[in-house]
Amino acid sequence: MRLVYPSQMKCLTLGSLLVLVASYPVYAQLPVDFGFKGGISVTKSYANDEPAVSYYSHDVDEILGAAIEVRLVKDISVEADGLYRLVNLEYLPQSLGIFVAGHYPTWEFPVLAKCRLRTHLPLLRPLVEAGPSFRAHGKSTPSLTADGITVGGGIECKLPVIRVSGELRYTRWQGPGSGAPAVPNVNQAELLLGIMF
Repeated sequence: MRLVYPSQMKCLTLGSLLVLVASYPVYAQLPVDFGFKGGISVTKSYANDEPAVSYYSHDVDEILGAAIEVRLVKDISVEADGLYRLVNLEYLPQSLGIFVAGHYPTWEFPVLAKCRLRTHLPLLRPLVEAGPSFRAHGKSTPSLTADGITVGGGIECKLPVIRVSGELRYTRWQGPGSGAPAVPNVNQAELLLGIMF
């Protein structure tokens, strides 16, 4: 698997944004929306956060990616995201005897059923979402598992051309099993800002 690094990710995101904006008149009438998600993790990637252990994590992760949403009925839709995350991990290699910081690229792919709730405010809509999540990572990323369940909620604001949302998501990842060299945090929470066209 070829990994994409932050400078390449910025170019891909900018190029995708330009394509989406240019093609807006074509897909505006379809029940499909495209957009972007970005944010930060609320929880640490690895359960240990003390340098007394071999592996630990003390920084939050940055998240950036694309989203596609298919509207099924008026208030129900399905959204699929491709989220790029640099997992932060520090570890103590036995051969060196010093702590080494590492940033490991991963991709997360949540597929979520989304329901918008009706309110008296025409521009603001609360939303809830849930569904499976999948994760891809390089072989050098210690002990991360590939699947989990995600639930979330937030607020969406509908503007003339775009929809802007703020979300809090929680993912419960499958545990790595016994004997894993590092203990990833199976409870993951993140704050995301979304812009959909």
